[in-house]
Amino acid sequence: MKKILLPRKMNFSSYLVLIGIFLMIFQYNITPVTSNIQATAKVVINELYYDPVGNDAGSEWIELYNPSNLPISLANWEIQSAGSSFNTEYTIPTGYIIKPNDFFLIGNDTVGSFSATFDIEVSSFAFQNAGSVADGVRILDASGTVIDTIIYGGSNSNGLVDDNGVTNFTPAPDASEGQSLARSPDGFDADDFTIDIFVLTSPTPTSGGDYDNQAPQIINQNNKTIPEGSLGNYLLWNASDSYPDIYTIKQEGAEISTGSWISSSLINISLDNLNLKIGIHNFTLTVADISGNNASDTVSVTIIDNVFPEINHPSDLTVDQDVSGNYVEWIASDNHTGTYELYKNGTKIVTNTWNSGSPIQYSLDGLSAGYYNFTLVVLDSSGNLVSDTIIVTVNPPVTQTSSQTSSQDKSTTTTLQSVSDKSASTDGFNIIIVFWAMLFGLAGNIIRKRRN
Repeated sequence: MKKILLPRKMNFSSYLVLIGIFLMIFQYNITPVTSNIQATAKVVINELYYDPVGNDAGSEWIELYNPSNLPISLANWEIQSAGSSFNTEYTIPTGYIIKPNDFFLIGNDTVGSFSATFDIEVSSFAFQNAGSVADGVRILDASGTVIDTIIYGGSNSNGLVDDNGVTNFTPAPDASEGQSLARSPDGFDADDFTIDIFVLTSPTPTSGGDYDNQAPQIINQNNKTIPEGSLGNYLLWNASDSYPDIYTIKQEGAEISTGSWISSSLINISLDNLNLKIGIHNFTLTVADISGNNASDTVSVTIIDNVFPEINHPSDLTVDQDVSGNYVEWIASDNHTGTYELYKNGTKIVTNTWNSGSPIQYSLDGLSAGYYNFTLVVLDSSGNLVSDTIIVTVNPPVTQTSSQTSSQDKSTTTTLQSVSDKSASTDGFNIIIVFWAMLFGLAGNIIRKRRN
């Protein structure tokens, strides 16, 4: 065997190091037991006093222990005892809670053998005192599931089952009068009666339970109004209770979220992905504690449409009265169409529904010559509106009188032109005659001079 050589002189720090090493080794050695307790973190029958000194009636008790880190409601749990078979001795009323790493004591001590305070006083149990044939006690939760069992005494010839439904086991020992059966350490459960349970010559009934009949408190949230399609919207609640359990959020009665909650921590839900339509939506939060006490708060969320319709602006028009097929036309768009109104010179002439992206038209046929002011007002289903105005000018047609005058003017012009043309023709003829006359006169003078 190798020797461990230590320094001749050790200072205080060296001693602390050695002590730390020994503590680590010690902790390592006991870890399996501690781990087993945590792994079986369930309520157990921690101590059972079934054979008091003298008369049993009014002096029997059962001590429960919660090795977990969470409080547990004992509402509607059953305590059953068995000789040949299990029968219910007592059902725990609602409101009772066994706290984390704590005890819960049920029974009575009418003779004053112990200075104990009971979490629930029961006038009398009828636990069996065992003997050559084993008896048993067990607890069941509100759903009827067996949580823990102690079978004690002689052989299990009656075939009583343990937590795992097994009958082939060695029961716990039988406690003598005035003694109890107990676990050590508290809450230890390896599912083996021979190592879980031992006889305690001086019983130690311990209480520590709580009774909760108070509903959780909710800080009510104000109603909300938010625009359709906006992001970053959510609901927040703040609830508090000593023993919080489960929350649910419902929208119009349909559950949309559930989970556990922590007292005084925010419970929230985002509204972004709920596809909320325009209108009012009701959201109800219900919070419950482990005793079944609950509280609710309802918030109304109003989704509004604050987007106005869009409308084009056609150009002003000029049309001839005697030409048909003219009309004014607008195109409007919106996700929530409604109605439109068309006004002519301030007087409403049309009311109708409209479709997004489809033309809104009005015929101009039949209008008298003049100037007209047409105004279109477009509303969506939420009452948001836009309007547009154009001016229409209607020219009068060409009249018959003007046509006749034009014909007369043309006739007069033609006559004058004809007269003018004739006059010009006569003037030319006269010039030619004068020319030939002059020419003949000149020739005659020349002839006379030669004769002379």
